[in-house]
Formats: sequence, structure tokens, C-alpha cells
Amino acid sequence: MGGTLGAAGASIASAGSNASQITGRNNNSFKGILDNLESQILQLRSELEFNKKEVQLLGQDKVYVEQNADQRTKEIQKYLSIELQRLDEGIQKHSTKQKAENSRFQAQIGTCKEIRQDLDEQIQTIKARIINVENHLGVNKNQNGSLISNHQKGHSPARSQYSQYN
Repeated sequence: MGGTLGAAGASIASAGSNASQITGRNNNSFKGILDNLESQILQLRSELEFNKKEVQLLGQDKVYVEQNADQRTKEIQKYLSIELQRLDEGIQKHSTKQKAENSRFQAQIGTCKEIRQDLDEQIQTIKARIINVENHLGVNKNQNGSLISNHQKGHSPARSQYSQYN
């Protein structure tokens, strides 16, 4: 033990010297020392019973606290599992909506690409028709991109048409 005595232990250790003070009897009397020891034993028994009851009460408190903590832990786990399930469902719904929206956007992008390709083809067709019409009318472009009619070069549209029939 740690070298320090409790109140009861200290009183037993000093039983011989304090016997005359507690009982009022002579230090040398064997009966006085025995009476003193009996009184200290009764006191120690009383303290022991008190401490046993205290330990028992603390044990009951410990059991109550553990049960209460277990109950609260189960309640918290139940609450958190319900919340987790609710959040998972929300995330799943959002993810499903997001995927559907993404699919719609991808379809729209594909449609836009097809429209663009059709427009590019139409532009190429129109350019070819413009060139064909320009050639038919006798209009050429110079290096600067400005239009020059074949008439300005010395050709008349009528002669071009006439030369086609000759």
C-alpha cells in the first residue's frame, strides 16, 4: 500500500497510545486496550458497511449510466441510419434526374451537330449554285474578291450565248 493510512487504520495503529484518551482507562491496562480495540473494530465495521453500501450504490449508478448510454446510442444509431437512408434516396433521385438531363443534353447536342452538318452541306450547295450562276452570267471575281463581268473583259453575255449555239 502507499504508506498512508486511512482514518480507521491510523486509529488502529495508535490504539495503544490513545487507549487511555478514548476510554478514559489506564494505558497499561490490558482490558483498556481490548476495549479500545473493540471500539475501533466496531467503528471499522461501520465504515466498512458504509463503504460497501457506497460501492453498491456506485455499481447501481454505473449500471444505470451504462444502460442509459446504450439506449441513447441505439436511438442515435437508429436516427442516423434513417437520416442516412433518406439522404441516400435523395442522392439517388438527384443522380437519376442528373443522368436523364445529361442524356437529353447529349441528344440535343447530337441534333445540333446534325443540323449544323445539314446547314454546312446546304451552304456548299448554295455556293456551288452561286458559282454556277456567276459562270452562266459571265461574272468573275478578281484577286480582291470584287465582281468583274465578262462584258468588262470584252465579252458580252449575248456573244457568249451566241457562241454556245455556233
